[in-house]
Amino acid sequence: MKIEKRYYDIDKERWDQIINEVQLEENQLTESEREARFRDRDLKLQEIYHECEERIRHHKKIIDREKVQQFQIIVQQALWMAEYIKANITVDTEAKFLGEIVLEAKDFIIPCTCNPSVKKVFCSLFLASDDIFIGHSSGLCRMQFLFDLYKEVSVD
Repeated sequence: MKIEKRYYDIDKERWDQIINEVQLEENQLTESEREARFRDRDLKLQEIYHECEERIRHHKKIIDREKVQQFQIIVQQALWMAEYIKANITVDTEAKFLGEIVLEAKDFIIPCTCNPSVKKVFCSLFLASDDIFIGHSSGLCRMQFLFDLYKEVSVD
């Protein structure tokens, strides 16, 4: 049995169509209509900005010791795994409230004969990280795992 669903292709086609429709619509606008749209967008952006400022005023970020400890464990596992699978790894905690683990390799191949701990570490990275970005950079497959090392507390 073979199941194939082309969700990306369908979605890309839909987005391309929407972009074309928006461009056509924008091309048909007069200069005053464009300016009015720009003002409306600017007002909406200001509103979002003020909502964010309000949230910031009522909350603050503090280091979450438990998240930091979990991150340190995952870092040790990821360092071991990167050496085992011969992948480049960068660990960064320079941003005060953010931890980052980046793995890079031409390909990531994990055969059934591989140490089962490699799969467990990959699972831990995917499950424990808050954000994941996978793409290509300089001819390498790049996986970026971001970890929020803080919690938000109300200042009211």
